Parts: sequence; C-alpha cells; structure tokens
Amino acid sequence: YVSLLENSNVEFTYAIRRDKNEAIKKKPCKQAAQRITDGSAIFLDGSSTLAFLPKYFSGKSSIHVITNNIHIASEINQLKGIDLSVIGGEVAYRSNSIVGPRALEDLKTNYRPNISFLSCNSLDENGIYMSDENQTLLKRTAIKVSNQTVLLVDHSKFTKNDYILLCDYNIKNIQTIITDQLPSEKITENIQSNGINLIVTK
Repeated sequence: YVSLLENSNVEFTYAIRRDKNEAIKKKPCKQAAQRITDGSAIFLDGSSTLAFLPKYFSGKSSIHVITNNIHIASEINQLKGIDLSVIGGEVAYRSNSIVGPRALEDLKTNYRPNISFLSCNSLDENGIYMSDENQTLLKRTAIKVSNQTVLLVDHSKFTKNDYILLCDYNIKNIQTIITDQLPSEKITENIQSNGINLIVTK
C-alpha cells in the first residue's frame, strides 16, 4: 500500500512559501517590528514569513541582525544603519536557508541575540511543529541562545499537520506568539496557561 504525503508535510521552495498569503504574513511582521529597539541584536530564521520583517525596519538604528537566510540577508544588506551577520554552513536545496552542523555550531558559539524571531510550519494544542529536521535543529538552537523568542504564525498554520515537534508550550524561552487570528479555544488555553503572551494583530 502506497500513499502520498500530504502537502503540509512537504518543505516547498522558499519562493512559493514567501508568496503564499503575503498580505496575511505582513501583519505579524509589522507587529513584531515594534518590539525591536535601537541597538538590539536580533536573529531572523529562514522562514518565508520573516522575509517581510525587514520592510518595517525603517527608522531603526544600530540594529545587529543575524540570519541563516540568504534572501533575508540580501534584503537587509540594502538598508543603512544595520549590521548584518550570516551564519555559515550548507545552503539547503531551494530553501535559501543555511543549515547543518556548521550553522548550528556558528550560532551556538558566536551569537547571543536579544530576540530571535521565528516561524513554524504548524501548531496545535500540544505544541509547535516543523516539517524539516535541519530547520528544526537550527530553530531549537536559536531559542536556546536568545534572551527571548517571538514566534510569528498566521492562521493557515492552525489546521495543518506536521510530524516534527519543535517544542511544546512549556518551553521557557518563547515569550510571545504573534498571529493574525485567534487559534482554537484549546490552543489558546494551552498557550496562555504556560505564560506565553498571545498577540492577535488587527
């Protein structure tokens, strides 16, 4: 018996993921940018959602950005007053993301961001999920080395199913989840009962 994987379990190309639900993805990014203060060091992961965050850097100064995504790095490289670091490692096929052992070691050894901004493939009442193991390992490392982590997720991720658990809601380093719609009552309850700040954009 042979069955095909559902689309939710496939890591699509970066360009496809970036362009899907663009208007929806911009809302959490606009809200997230308000949390970035001048002089802070931030990590942006390789997710397509985070591609829109640099558009809201206008007016900020002396920001230090660390990323594992070459598209995001290229966008930020056009902005003045921002220091940019790209972690080293292997560029995953068609993802624009740098992953693998060298990337993990570089991030773990050399950086301590004030805030990491991450996204995910899906979430449910039990936790936050990914569909790619290398991306999962890098995001876990970012969470560990950062003072705090902000997760950006749009409502399309509430109904998907993925099989790699990034973390549950009991993790201490994720302080905030920003989304464009309120999740189900059970998901909302589990997020808030673990002390995570849930912000729904307008």
